[in-house]
Amino acid sequence: MTSTAIYKEEDLKDIKDLLGIFVEYETVPRGSTKIRSIQDQVNILFARDYEFSKIDNSDGNYCKSYPLDLIILTRQKHSSSFSSSNPEGEPAIATT
Repeated sequence: MTSTAIYKEEDLKDIKDLLGIFVEYETVPRGSTKIRSIQDQVNILFARDYEFSKIDNSDGNYCKSYPLDLIILTRQKHSSSFSSSNPEGEPAIATT
């Protein structure tokens, strides 16, 4: 599924930075304002296209290697990106 949203280069850099941190560290450094700032930006990017639920993992209670916020996509916001096979706007889940 493709999105019609256009993201600024700095938005993409924040996502890349966040993913780089998760790859580099076995556990996410908790309490870092930089990590929280990047996570908040990622949440803003998700909010552009989706309604979502957020599970707080800032203390690493679910898993220390998971992000601070666990995002559960619940619905697409923009009807123009719905497919005919997915009219309710449910997020498409890729399976491999």
